[in-house]
Order: sequence, then C-alpha cells, then structure tokens
Amino acid sequence: MEIKSAYYPQYLAEKVYNIPSEHMREMIDEFAINAKFYMSSDVDNEATDKINAAVVDLLKNKFRYLPLSLVAEAYTRGSLGELGGTTRFTVRNIYIWLTAVDEKNQRLSQESQSRIDSERRAAEEKAFRLQQKRSTKYGAAMYWKIGFAKQLSSAEYHRISLDKIVAMMDRGYKLENLTPDMIP
Repeated sequence: MEIKSAYYPQYLAEKVYNIPSEHMREMIDEFAINAKFYMSSDVDNEATDKINAAVVDLLKNKFRYLPLSLVAEAYTRGSLGELGGTTRFTVRNIYIWLTAVDEKNQRLSQESQSRIDSERRAAEEKAFRLQQKRSTKYGAAMYWKIGFAKQLSSAEYHRISLDKIVAMMDRGYKLENLTPDMIP
C-alpha cells in the first residue's frame, strides 16, 4: 500500500536516529495501518497508539541504525507472515520483524565489507607480486653484470646500469642472449 506521509520519501534512506521522533511517529502510524490491514487485525486505535509509541521507542533505542526503508520492509513483510511472529498486531511481533530485517542488514553489510576486504587483499597481493617480479629482474641483472665484470673496463662496467639491463629484459631479451655491446 502507498505511504501518504510527506516525510516518507524524504527519510527513506535515512537511519532511524536521524529522523525526528514526531516524523517517525507519523510514518509508523501509517505503517501500522497498512500492517493491520494486511493482517486483518481488529486492534483498536487506542491500543494501536500505545503500540506505535512503544515501537518508536524501540526504534530510537535498539534499532537506531536501521534505515527507514528496512523499517517499512519489516512492517510489510512481517504483516504478510514472512518474518515470523504470530497473527496478532503486537509490539512483540513488530520487534521480531525488526530483528529479522536488522539481521539481514547486518549480514549484507558484513558480506559487502568482506567483498571490499577481498578486493583490497587481491590488489595488495598483485602489487606485491609485481614488486617481487621487478626485484627479481634487478637481481638477475646484477648477476649478469657481475658475470661480465672481468671482461669490461671500469668505464664500460659503470656505463651499463641495472635499469638499462632490466629495460632490455622488459623488451623481451633473455639474459643468456644479451651481451654488453647490446646495452645502449
């Protein structure tokens, strides 16, 4: 059913603690009307007012980090029997519904954080492997240069930098086929 409160679209993505209590109460009143309709509940208006006041208190204290969209989902899915509880419109049932969507929200948040952590670890591992590969190339270039140390004059030896050798390796030259005169 449609929520007629002017505040609903404004606060849909907001967490409960950011919503003023009087605005929250107006929206909870509408959620309750819809839920009572879905449940074919005959709870009178006085009892509904007490229930709604207790629910607003629950939301502001226990479920303050839930977004309003999940509170609305709890009322809709709970009143349709998807989230457990009994067939009566009570604070206890609403608490069960809110707990169910809160657990879902926490699970989704943990899965999202886990995915972010996995992506970060994969990126760090890739960077480490690239660095390790680069270090291995410099080590191989150092051994190659040392191997030619006795055959080269001091000036020629110092002219050949490790960066130049690694650049040649990056271009596809294999060290065993590389000679000092090939190094620019």
